[in-house]
Amino acid sequence: MEIGLIFHLGLYSVYAYDDIESAKRRKIKNGSEWYFKRLLVKEGDYRPVSGWQSTQKFHLENYNSQDYFEAEREFKLDKLDLDSWMELAVSINCTYVIITAKHHENFCNNIYIPN
Repeated sequence: MEIGLIFHLGLYSVYAYDDIESAKRRKIKNGSEWYFKRLLVKEGDYRPVSGWQSTQKFHLENYNSQDYFEAEREFKLDKLDLDSWMELAVSINCTYVIITAKHHENFCNNIYIPN
């Protein structure tokens, strides 16, 4: 049996918000990676994304009119402790590790991993 870890991070990690009730209905405990998509939904859209109204309300109350991509200033990948992440992977006998490079909103993570 192979075990792997997927480290999911992006600008949505700065906002780190998902509507709890919506997440319960989806039977998952995460979902902030869809934050950007939820900001784009408008009333009457053909296929709304679950939790979009509360996400837009949260963003307005906490970030006013800040553009989603302005979070890049706060997103400091150079502060990641990748050694600890890899130690965790080794401790649970992972055979692979994946770190998100790009997610739904098309923002590319720039992670430099020295030899």
